[in-house]
Amino acid sequence: MGCPNAVEVSPAETPPATDTGPSKAEVTVPAVEPANGEGSAAPSPPADALQLSSGHLYKVLSKGSGSAPGPQDKVSLNYTIRNAQGKVVDRSNPHRSMIMLMNRLPPGWSDVLQLVGPRGKVRLWTNTPPAESQVVDIDLAFVTPAPTAPTHLTAPSPTAVTTPSGLAYEVLESGSGQAQPQPWDRVTVDYTGWTTDGTIFDSTTFRNQSGVFRLDELIAGWSEALTTMVEGERRRLWIPEDLAYRGEPGKPKGMLVFEVKLLEIETLVKPVPAPPPPDDVGGPPKDAKRTASGLASKVLRRGSKNGKHPTASNQVKVHYTGWSTDGTLFGSSIPHHEPAKLALARTMKGWSEGIQLMVPGEKRRLWIPEELAFAGAPDKPRGMVVIDVELLEIL
Repeated sequence: MGCPNAVEVSPAETPPATDTGPSKAEVTVPAVEPANGEGSAAPSPPADALQLSSGHLYKVLSKGSGSAPGPQDKVSLNYTIRNAQGKVVDRSNPHRSMIMLMNRLPPGWSDVLQLVGPRGKVRLWTNTPPAESQVVDIDLAFVTPAPTAPTHLTAPSPTAVTTPSGLAYEVLESGSGQAQPQPWDRVTVDYTGWTTDGTIFDSTTFRNQSGVFRLDELIAGWSEALTTMVEGERRRLWIPEDLAYRGEPGKPKGMLVFEVKLLEIETLVKPVPAPPPPDDVGGPPKDAKRTASGLASKVLRRGSKNGKHPTASNQVKVHYTGWSTDGTLFGSSIPHHEPAKLALARTMKGWSEGIQLMVPGEKRRLWIPEELAFAGAPDKPRGMVVIDVELLEIL
């Protein structure tokens, strides 16, 4: 048992080409400062310790005050984990409480926290073999209640409107705005999402921060609904699976229920098509320049005559389009008119090397062998990739 981790899912279908806007909503988990200090043997369970259904023993050290958290609430807590010899093997940052969802905590933690209020403290003894047994002290700092689940979860409300696509919705609060977002605009929203069993899988309430998304990056049901809303409007959505995550691994399954409030619309320029693959996408031509690493490149447009070359430590702003050698597009900054910002030290090796050959204003085509590209990473293009890149600025 160690530091717990939180995993959240946002309505964004795929991450954007740049770091603008969230692609996977997260609850912030502060860094943990492990401690290795030795101490006296960890306290053994007292005679009045109680047992959870999981077999763990526990004792409430302080009841705290106020309402205890529910199984889906967000909590702020501090913890210390000791082994049987009294050695501290893990603890939260003593200067900053850890923020977690109750349903993401390790076994036993959620059960005992539901017995105390804010400023309460519990001690938990794990029921693992003696050589691995641990004692966990947990201090509850505060509780953020989860949004209340709608009454109609397994099917749309009888008063809901169903569109031809199968999306159902109900207006909960009228908006004051006039304009509706276009399919390519960016929106700011507050939202909570439930599965049909009432489990919350994501909520801006838990992050204390609204979500910002481009509509064309969202699941189909969200995009359809938001393009018919105005600023200030709040709706409940019932989104069938074929308009949600469509069985994507690691994402919620089945129909999903959302409550969404549209806060702001940011009007963006209408996207343009990505450039078509070049005739030489299948491999570098004879006049391409090759480096010792195996990278091949060709200058398509010369840049500033006295321009400086970026180094591996630089950040740069670029426009780019990338294809597999069969002409399949895998990414482009062109359609949304939004250049990408790259830290060359953290960019794929061949792309970083190619950009360092360039000067601002230059446009170059790169043929990057697999070992300098995605190197067989899961869900990434295989083999050599071809990238047209325009160096706009060294940051």
